[in-house]
Amino acid sequence: IGISREGCPEADDDDTKNKIFVLSLCPKQAEEPYLQFVAHVARILSDEKNIEKIVASKNAAEIHRLFSAKTAK
Repeated sequence: IGISREGCPEADDDDTKNKIFVLSLCPKQAEEPYLQFVAHVARILSDEKNIEKIVASKNAAEIHRLFSAKTAK
């Protein structure tokens, strides 16, 4: 997970800035765990409060706690 506190403009929209970037790699034969991961990330990022917490986080441990919390599942 990468964070840009200032945000990076989208290619086709200068007004919209992305602040959170997620990179994931998985082997071809591991589709189910990958889809579970993507769904988990989507649930967390669908809540604006979580986005604010991630952007305001001071270190990776804070972000890890947010993604690991039972309420985030």
